[in-house]
Amino acid sequence: MKFKTLIENIEKRPRGYLKNESLSEFSSLLLGFSLSDHEQDEEEIRFFQDFNMFVNSYYSLNNANYSWPYVLLLNTGGNEITALKNFFTIYHEFANKNT
Repeated sequence: MKFKTLIENIEKRPRGYLKNESLSEFSSLLLGFSLSDHEQDEEEIRFFQDFNMFVNSYYSLNNANYSWPYVLLLNTGGNEITALKNFFTIYHEFANKNT
C-alpha cells in the first residue's frame, strides 16, 4: 500500500485502522508504516522531510521546528480527535502544494 493511500483510507474510516480516533495513535501508525519493510515513494519521503516545517508555518511558528503532532495538539488544547481532523485538512493543503 502506498503512503498516500494509507492516509486516505484512515481519513475515510479511522476506526478501521485506529483503536481510538487519536492523533497520537495515528502519528505512531504512520511512523511504524514508514519504518516497515516497503519501498518508500516520493510522497512519503517528502512528508517526513517537509511536513513538520509546513505545519509550523501553517500556525505561524516560522522560526520553530516542533513536531507536527505536538503543534496540532497544542492548537487544539490537547483534543486528540480535533487534532486528527485538523491533520487531514492541513495534509491536503500540503499535498496540493507539493503535487
